[in-house]
Amino acid sequence: MALWPTWAGTTFAELPFWLSLDSAELVGLVLIGLTARHHPRSFTIASMLTASLLFCDAASDISLSMATGDTLLAVATAVLVELPAGFLLLRTALKHQVGHPHVPAINA
Repeated sequence: MALWPTWAGTTFAELPFWLSLDSAELVGLVLIGLTARHHPRSFTIASMLTASLLFCDAASDISLSMATGDTLLAVATAVLVELPAGFLLLRTALKHQVGHPHVPAINA
């Protein structure tokens, strides 16, 4: 999942940072799933915080990869995964906050 790209150039000094950031993203995504239907304020807060974490993850990936030579992988991951997911969460949270009180259930 999100841990794989960061392992490519991670040193032991950076490992606690990456594990903490990826764990916080996972917790945020789980909270979004748990609060989407019945807790609109918590949903909005969890979505905005998780979007912020994804943006921080993208920036950290790119800035720290410049020293290791994994810049292309970091930029690709940021552009294709982290930034679109963050913008989608932010858009959903803001749209929900502005006046769409009901988040439709996903029919699977």
